[in-house]
Amino acid sequence: MALIPFEHRDHLDGDRARPEYVRAHRRIHAAFYLDPGTPETIDWHARADQENGLVLRGFAEASALPHAAGEELPVATIGCYPSTLQVGTRPVPTWMVTAVGVAPTHRRRGLLRAMMGPELAEAQERGHALAALTASEATIYGRFGFGVSSRVATHRLDLTRRPRILPAVSAAARCPEASVHELPAADLMPYAAELAEALARGRAGQPLRTRSVSEGRLGAVDPEGNSLDPVRTRLGYLYLGPEGPEGYAAIQRRPGGEEGPSVMEVKDFQAGTDRARIGLWEHLLSLDLVDRIEFEDAPGRELADLLTDPRAVTLLRDEDRLWTRILDVPRVLESREYPADGRLALLVDDPAGLITGAYELEVSGGRAAVRPAPSNPGPGEGAVEAQDDAAWAPGVPRARLSADLLATAVFRGCATQARFGAVGGRGAGLAARLFAVGREPYCDFMF
Repeated sequence: MALIPFEHRDHLDGDRARPEYVRAHRRIHAAFYLDPGTPETIDWHARADQENGLVLRGFAEASALPHAAGEELPVATIGCYPSTLQVGTRPVPTWMVTAVGVAPTHRRRGLLRAMMGPELAEAQERGHALAALTASEATIYGRFGFGVSSRVATHRLDLTRRPRILPAVSAAARCPEASVHELPAADLMPYAAELAEALARGRAGQPLRTRSVSEGRLGAVDPEGNSLDPVRTRLGYLYLGPEGPEGYAAIQRRPGGEEGPSVMEVKDFQAGTDRARIGLWEHLLSLDLVDRIEFEDAPGRELADLLTDPRAVTLLRDEDRLWTRILDVPRVLESREYPADGRLALLVDDPAGLITGAYELEVSGGRAAVRPAPSNPGPGEGAVEAQDDAAWAPGVPRARLSADLLATAVFRGCATQARFGAVGGRGAGLAARLFAVGREPYCDFMF
């Protein structure tokens, strides 16, 4: 049966989800074995996607089922919306990829490639420097040039050990004019957008949050629970500095029986300043009737290193979170800081042929200038392996790497890849030094 390509940009009919949006929404949730929700929550998703500028594309098939004869049912979907993502010194335009799935009945027909290839090419043509996604499986997207750009760690904090912030850290963060206020977590929504923008400016790997992400994290709505009412058991704490809100935390007790430890989950944590981060954690450390706190953060032991008892923090899980795909090499490389100066010729191999070529990276004072080789092929020429012209950038050490590894290097460095040969050439060691990172990048939400 012939497949029918579709594209949906208008998801609403008045305030209600259009029928074609509902069908796509159900297909997307079926791909992840999730409840698609009630008509009311589907309408909420449609309003959020319309606000975010989501474009839904994919393939449908005319139904052969008697109760839906002739109805076009989606069998493969991909959704994208425009945003920005912080690379290091500045954010760049980013095409956020989501809702990727192919029905089990239609796999191994090349549908994912048929969707992803044109999507990335169009994003590049529209001037996006990056594409980004969060992946349910780790082996799918490298072939499209996506590399792991941030990870997320789930930690457990044992309050029965009575850990406290180190006195010197507490003293350095103390602000007499600051205070922490308790309120329903949903009431933090008026402060969410401003704090999200502050975090997106200050942390590499952080995309700009949409309003719907904050609504879900703060429990202003509960679409997963098929309710648009606030989650009344989610509690919020707002850190007010001398000039206004600087951060907040939202927590919720994990359901459980009377026996066993009392576990509190941090559902959202936004700190625009270091003193807000310390102030909020000092408050959480003092909670009564709580044995453990579980929270997500970047890999590493940042909180543990600030405690009087570092062993109070244990790692539960460490997983990939953000994957990025470079679409504009000069713009991305010039948007991060570098810990060393030097000149390096990067030979980038790209299976999609979008950024295949040679690029001279010159770093001075921690900032980069990037010059593509004049002989680089164009995005539509199909070249997948970079050619090295000896007359170009003479004497500059070469490092060869794939498009996905370059994306990883930009955000997380490439020391391991250079050591074991995934980054090749005489300049591999220099690449490891130039792309070294001092702080793990972090994306604090799935999309």
